[in-house]
Amino acid sequence: MATRSWRSSLLLLLAGLAACPAENEPEPLPSLPEGVTCTQTTLVAADSAALTDALAQAQAGTCVVLRSGSVQGSFTVPKSVTLIGEAQNSTVITGVWEAMPEADVMVSTVLRLLPGAGLYRVQVRAPAPTTLAEGTSRFESRGLALKLSGASLVQVSEVEVSNANFGVLGICEEGCERPGFFAVINDLFAHDNAVGLWAYNNAAVQLVGGHIANQSGIGVAAGIGVIASHGARLDMTGTSLTSNGLMGMLVDGEGGTDVALTQVSITDNQEAGMQVQKLAGTAAAPKLRLNGCAIERNRRLGLGLVASSGVQLKRSRIASTVLAPTTGNLSVYNMGDGLGVFEQSSEIVAEELALEDNGRTQALVDGGGANIDLRGASTQSHAGQRGIVVQRTAGSVQAPPASVETPAAGSELPFKASPEMLPAH
Repeated sequence: MATRSWRSSLLLLLAGLAACPAENEPEPLPSLPEGVTCTQTTLVAADSAALTDALAQAQAGTCVVLRSGSVQGSFTVPKSVTLIGEAQNSTVITGVWEAMPEADVMVSTVLRLLPGAGLYRVQVRAPAPTTLAEGTSRFESRGLALKLSGASLVQVSEVEVSNANFGVLGICEEGCERPGFFAVINDLFAHDNAVGLWAYNNAAVQLVGGHIANQSGIGVAAGIGVIASHGARLDMTGTSLTSNGLMGMLVDGEGGTDVALTQVSITDNQEAGMQVQKLAGTAAAPKLRLNGCAIERNRRLGLGLVASSGVQLKRSRIASTVLAPTTGNLSVYNMGDGLGVFEQSSEIVAEELALEDNGRTQALVDGGGANIDLRGASTQSHAGQRGIVVQRTAGSVQAPPASVETPAAGSELPFKASPEMLPAH
C-alpha cells in the first residue's frame, strides 16, 4: 500500500513539472512582416536604453523586434539591419531635442536609417517644441532621415510619421548615379507634419500606396504633402495626397528631378493640387509622367506648370477645382483653374486627359512656350465656367478648337503662379 502511494506521488510530481515551462525556454517571437528574412532575431523590451544597445550590437542581417509600447530618444538603424514593431499600431518611438548652438537650432531626428536598413510597423513622432536652449532660436525635426546609397536598398513599410518639420527626408549620399531605386516605401501614413515626404539630392525613392494628409504649419513650404527636388527620382503608385494646408505635391526640376505618378490621388488641398517648376525635359523624354491620376477638388489650381518643359499627362482627370479669392496686381479675384501653363512652359502632351467642372477655366495657358499639345484633352464645363483659355502666348496651342478661347488684349484673366521656395534644412 505504501509503495502504491509513493508511486502515485511521483507521477503527480512529474506531471506538474511537465506542465511548467523550462526556466530558460526562449520567449516565442512575434510574426515577422511578409517577405522579411533575418539571419538572427533579437526581441527587445520597449525601453530606450535596451533599444539603443540592441541596434548598436546588431550585425548585418539582424532583425530587432521592438515590443509594443513607447520609447523616447534618437536612434540609428545600422546598415542591413531591420527594426520591426511587434504589431502594427502598437509600437511608438518619440524623438528628443538636441541643441546645436553652432547652427542656431534645436534638432530632433527620431530615426536615421542607413543604407540597406529596414523599418516596419512603427509609429514615429517628433517631439513637441519645448524651451529653446541657449544659443538656439528655432526648432527643426525629422521623423525619418533616410541616408541612401546606390549600393543598398532601404525598405520601409506600414510606418506612421507625424509632428515633424519633415516627416520623411530621403537624401542620397553615394552611388547616386546608379539606375533603380535606393528606397522603397510601402503604406506610409504621414500626417500633421510641415512636409510629409521630401525626396532630395538625387534620392531615388519608390512610394507604393499610403496616405499623406493634413500637413500644415508656418514657414517656407509648410503644408506640402510631398516634395521632389535637387535631382531626385520619385515614383509613386496608388498614393493619396489629401487635405494638405498648402498643396499636395511640389516638383522642382533643378538638377534633373524626374517624377512618375501612377493612379495617384491628389485631392482637397488648400492652395493647389500640384505645382511643377523648373522642370527640364522634352515631349519625347518627359521628366513628369502622370498615368491614371485624379487631381480633384483642390482650391485655386489643380495642376500648375511654371517654367517647365517635358510633361506627359495620360489617362488622368483634373476636375472640380474650387474657386478661391486670390490677391495679385493690387486686386482680388477668384481663381479656380484645372490645368495652368505659365512662364514659357513647353513640351506638354495630353492623352486621354479629362478636364471637368473646374471653377474658372478647364485650362489656362498664359505665356506658354512651344509644343503644347492638348488635342488629347476633353473638356466639360458648366454655366460660368470656361474651357481652354490661351492668352499672351506667341506659339500655337494644339487643342480641340471648340474648347479654345483667346481673350482680347487687355481682358486677359488674372492669375498667380510663381516658383515656390524650397525649405532649408
